Parts: sequence; C-alpha cells; structure tokens
Amino acid sequence: MSARRPLLAVALAALLAAGACHPYAYLTESGPRGATSLDCGHCHVEVYAEWSASTHAASWDNAAFVAATSGHRFDRCLGCHAPASVFAEGVPAVRADRREEGVHCVACHLDHGVLAGPVPSTALIDPHPVAAERAIYGTAELCGKCHEGTYREWLDAEGEETCQECHMPAVTRKVTQAEGVLSRVLVSFEDEVVGRRHSFHLDAVADFEGAVEARLVAVERRDDGMTCEVEVTALVPHSVPTGDFGFRRVLLSLEGLDAGGDRVGGSEWELYKELGTALAPGAPRRFAVPLPAEARTLRLALSRSKRDGDARGVHAQEWSLDTGGDIP
Repeated sequence: MSARRPLLAVALAALLAAGACHPYAYLTESGPRGATSLDCGHCHVEVYAEWSASTHAASWDNAAFVAATSGHRFDRCLGCHAPASVFAEGVPAVRADRREEGVHCVACHLDHGVLAGPVPSTALIDPHPVAAERAIYGTAELCGKCHEGTYREWLDAEGEETCQECHMPAVTRKVTQAEGVLSRVLVSFEDEVVGRRHSFHLDAVADFEGAVEARLVAVERRDDGMTCEVEVTALVPHSVPTGDFGFRRVLLSLEGLDAGGDRVGGSEWELYKELGTALAPGAPRRFAVPLPAEARTLRLALSRSKRDGDARGVHAQEWSLDTGGDIP
C-alpha cells in the first residue's frame, strides 16, 4: 500500500490539474457569486458544525440584536454582525448579501482573492487559491476588529494570552473532513495540524477555572454572628464581564450554610461593565457579607448571563467557618 500511495497521489493530482488548476476557484469570489458558509462546510465539515452552533452564526438574526437595532436600522452596528471582510481598514463594512449568515467563513478567511488561514496547506492539490500562513489569526488584533472595547482592555492589561487561546480551544485534526469518495482519498494525503475550534462562545469552553481567583481574607466574629470578607481578582486580560453591547451581567453571591448545608444568609452583587461595577483585570476587589452565628460554611458563586438570558457558572468555591477550620 505504501508503495502505491505516491503513484496514486501523482495520478490524482494530474487528473485534477487537467480539469482546472483550482476547480473551486469561485469560492474566492466576493458578493452573491461567492461561497456560502455551507459551500465551505461541504469540505470543512467539523469547522462548519462548530460555527453553525456559535453566536457568530447567529449574530445577524438573533432576537436581542434585532430588537436593539430596531430591526437592523442602526447602521453603525451592522458591520460587525454581517461583515464584508475583517481585512478592510477600520471597522468592517456591512456586506450587501447573505447577511443572515452573520459572521461567516468568508468574512474572516477571504483575503484579497485567496482563502487564508493560520496554517499552511498540506493538501495534495488546493481546490481554490490558498494564502500562505497568516500570523494575524493567532493575534488579539483580529478579534479586535469588531470587539473593540475588549481589545482595548486586553491592550491595557498587557495580556499575554490571546482571545483565541481561551475562546477557540486547540484541536489537532486535518483542515478538511470531506466525505465524498474522491474527497476522502484526497483528505487521506493531508497532515493533521494544530488548529482551533470555531465554537467561539463561552458555553463551548469546558472549564472556567482560572478566570478568577477568590480568597477568604477576614472573618470578624461577634456575639450574634460574623462578617466574612472575600477578595476576588479577575485573572483574564479583560474585565469580568466584558463586551461592548448587550448588558452582560456577572452575579456574585456569597452565602452561609449551616451544619446541615441549608442557606442561613448571604448577599449578592450584580456586576456590569456599563455601570462601572465589572471586575477589572488583575485588580483585587473585596466583598463583605454578614452571616449568623450558625453559619459553618461560606460559599461563593459567580455566574454570567446576558440580559434576560440563562446564567452560566463562572467560578464556585467554599470555605469552612468552623473555629478550627481554614480561617485567615
């Protein structure tokens, strides 16, 4: 089999080259004659499935955006929800066609007539023009074309981890995963490379641990109870929560539990970037909660949600409040 593989490769390459140098060159056209996301998905099966379930795919027609722009009437908001290309100068312009696809494949990967990506092609033959490796795909600058506020926070925090490292989990796989008979043969010649998943949204991030750090720094006891003080620090290189629009909220709760695990008191804080109450990156912040004497455990929980959306846990932690426990 191994001896036949090079011969098969040569035969296939010659066959495809005889038909056309780039048989799917139309995929690099812009406008209505160019590629749809589904066109890309026929070969990039896994990437398409990830993108389809992402907030990027729903950025144009999700109910919150439609309502916030009075039915797409606020022009200054439209370009980042259906961008023509992120490679244009300044904030991307809204494209004229297929806006319902949101932030689609072409918006981020069509660069002046070639389809670009972060890794070089290892395909036997490229079905469309492919750019050389583009370093910008591993930088926060790419995401900052639309996420301007968060990008400024990242710059101010002098962040080392890029957006992609947290929001696009690493994966080792072939760039294409097409299932057609000829396609499977061609894909078999590709190398596996380290790339990124295209899920983007936080629900696809398996583990939030490490996003924040919390410490019980003081317990002041009284005859009728105690006051516990907890210090919370955002370890990510942007505020918590972040985002330019949409009223994202982080709910921070501190509650006391008695010996049986029942709640016996607590407090909550709503953190919003728009109200200036978000956690600043790397800046410790203290929260104090009064509790009754029967409290034996202090529980901290942080959850994140958009306005009127479901909450998602960000961090949870507990401390013993017994006199012999772990008290500073």
